[in-house]
Amino acid sequence: MRDTTAIAYRPDIDGLRAIAVAAVVGYHAAPKLISGGFAGVDVFFVISGYLISSIILREKAEGKFSLLAFYARRIRRLFPALIAVLTATFLMGWYYLLPHEFLALGKQIAAGAAYYINFVLKREAGYFAVASDEKPLLHLWSLAVEEQFYLVWPVLLLVLPGKWRMLAALALVTMASFWSNVSTIDRNAAAAFFLPQNRFWELSLGAVLAFAHHHAAAVLAHFGLSTMAANEPIFPKIQNAASILGIALIAGGYWVLDSTYLYPGVWALIPCAGALLLIGAGPGAFVNKVLLSRREIAFIGLISYPLYLWHWPLLSFASILRIGDDWKVRLFAVLASAVLAIFTYRYIERPIRHAPARAVPVVLLAASSLFVIGGLLVKQQVVQPRHDASVHYDIGDAIADWGYPDGLQPIKTPSGLQLRTSGESANRILYFGDSNIEQYWPRIRQRLNDQPGIASVIFATTGGCPPIAGVRELGHPNCENFAERVEQIAKTLAIKSVVIGAAWSGYFNGTGYYFQEQGSGGLGPDTTGTARAMSELTSMIKRFRASGKSVWLVLSIPSGSALFPQSGLQRTLSGATTVRHSDLNRTEFDKHWLPIRAKLVEAARAGGAEIVDPMASLCSQSLCPTRLASGKFMYKDGSHLRASVVRDHADFIDITLSLPR
Repeated sequence: MRDTTAIAYRPDIDGLRAIAVAAVVGYHAAPKLISGGFAGVDVFFVISGYLISSIILREKAEGKFSLLAFYARRIRRLFPALIAVLTATFLMGWYYLLPHEFLALGKQIAAGAAYYINFVLKREAGYFAVASDEKPLLHLWSLAVEEQFYLVWPVLLLVLPGKWRMLAALALVTMASFWSNVSTIDRNAAAAFFLPQNRFWELSLGAVLAFAHHHAAAVLAHFGLSTMAANEPIFPKIQNAASILGIALIAGGYWVLDSTYLYPGVWALIPCAGALLLIGAGPGAFVNKVLLSRREIAFIGLISYPLYLWHWPLLSFASILRIGDDWKVRLFAVLASAVLAIFTYRYIERPIRHAPARAVPVVLLAASSLFVIGGLLVKQQVVQPRHDASVHYDIGDAIADWGYPDGLQPIKTPSGLQLRTSGESANRILYFGDSNIEQYWPRIRQRLNDQPGIASVIFATTGGCPPIAGVRELGHPNCENFAERVEQIAKTLAIKSVVIGAAWSGYFNGTGYYFQEQGSGGLGPDTTGTARAMSELTSMIKRFRASGKSVWLVLSIPSGSALFPQSGLQRTLSGATTVRHSDLNRTEFDKHWLPIRAKLVEAARAGGAEIVDPMASLCSQSLCPTRLASGKFMYKDGSHLRASVVRDHADFIDITLSLPR
């Protein structure tokens, strides 16, 4: 939205907003068609940094800037549409969601209304995180980052007199934030994505451009460049080329980038540079004038904020109701969000934003505070959803039933490898693998409590990382040298036994994972990569055995969509729910699993390892049940047992606690 009292209106910037929001909506609705559409958010950040900083700099130069007035304008600008979307999302959540889903939504509503949701989402990120498309307010993270920037930037402008100090501060903020971003992305992708210190540089880039426009005469003359007014191009002689290059960078980012890239990182420079070039080219540049300033495109830019707010909850609820895979449903959600955006813009956003009453910001702030309170009441289960049958609570209890690393103490290692330990016995056992080894801790803990001194344990695990040296996964930096580091650290500890386990059936499926070089192909039952991986597994077992350690290889538990507690849940658009019982067809599972199992058994025996096969305890010849005789769900999800079920029934893992043979 423009603020005509502060700077001249540029329809081309609204057009730039339009291609940004179209990319984001397109990516969320059809990610295969526009794989890098998420970069539209970065374009928004640059636009916001430019426009808001231009307003602040103009008012500051005229002696009119007031923090109170600035935040009052921000409240008028942001809160009306947000309150409308929060209201609708709350009502849809109450009507459609199960108790555990409604509880999570309450947290999102409170954090979203408080512009704190990016911190909440960062904490929730991880191996067992709820799928992003089932978080109806996930998209509010970008609003939170933006407003956190504007809590800092205007204050900084007030306390720093003189344009050179301002420029130095801007440069420092931009470089420090960018450095934080690129230095964080490899080790903590969620922090690099969600946390403000890693995204401020995108907003401050826009502020740098605003500074250059506002202080053109002094700054650009200092560098021997021509000066311009606020609406003139910053690239006067190459403005057309700048606009063409700018749109090419943005379009290229939209179609070249995808979810396998570590983002934002340095890749975010592509859309940000494109946005800077287009804004700096000025409204008279070729692309800006011919394309971005077109009335219909600029109008999409005008409704871009409510369109951004509305589209994701609608798509998210479609996913929750299990109808989101239908392209017609997704198209309808996009069209509905566009209609709602137009209505919100014309009848809610504009009237409230321009209402003359001075109390409007106070009323809006109070209304937003009610959502913070209401969200917390939902989170504390004071407010209950419509679906509250016992089976609905059972589903939520099963999903949340995970017992790792409760009771284990962390160990710091020089290489950064995360270890956890319990017990003081000389019979020290290393449990090595992914989350499928972690799932056995509740049973092991119970046995350690029942028989103190039987063993002490060390867990060296990372979710999604196979315990085989040389095996990699695209886009999973935590797996880098994982197995190698575990084997190295095992040499320095007085380990008696090593228990190796993983979701083997998930790794050897021909996609995602490969051995050493990607050219070896994905791991599958009959690939060269698999043969090399099995050979390395055998060699590793032999090295453990040669150093005097006993080795156990724990095979896979059942896995599949039928095991999810919510797999039998059926929902309708009308709000009805039914829960049907379903079991996993072992015959179908074995078609993929048995060839992998045979190779694992061969590798274990060749290396001298003992074998633990959970399938013998968890399945019959034809079925793998999803519930106990009591009706209790057995699985947390499609590939992990519940902690309570492990504790009470996974006695097959007990043998790994025995003294070495």
